[in-house]
Amino acid sequence: MVITNDLFGVKNGNAGFVCAKGGNKVWKKSKPGDRYVVVEFKYDGKMRHTFTHCHLRSNFGFVNFPVSVHPDTSAQCYPSYVCGYSVRKDGVFYKPEKKLYRWKS
Repeated sequence: MVITNDLFGVKNGNAGFVCAKGGNKVWKKSKPGDRYVVVEFKYDGKMRHTFTHCHLRSNFGFVNFPVSVHPDTSAQCYPSYVCGYSVRKDGVFYKPEKKLYRWKS
């Protein structure tokens, strides 16, 4: 699962985010064009699902969004099999489901 900063053409397109899995909270700063892998999922026949929660901040406000991955998730992201979230002016957009998490103040 990848987060891409697509805040091109704005005065300050930087964003900061943290995705917490197992208590490991490390803030990352991103500039327009940056891409970060937030969850890697390798199906081993036992673990069927992984979940983390992300918090993102920018000049537009903040967004909280869930990241849920299971073996069928990559099939939704054909042909690259890499699913992603796009940080945009109107919020964070989850491409496979065409779902928008809007900025909050």
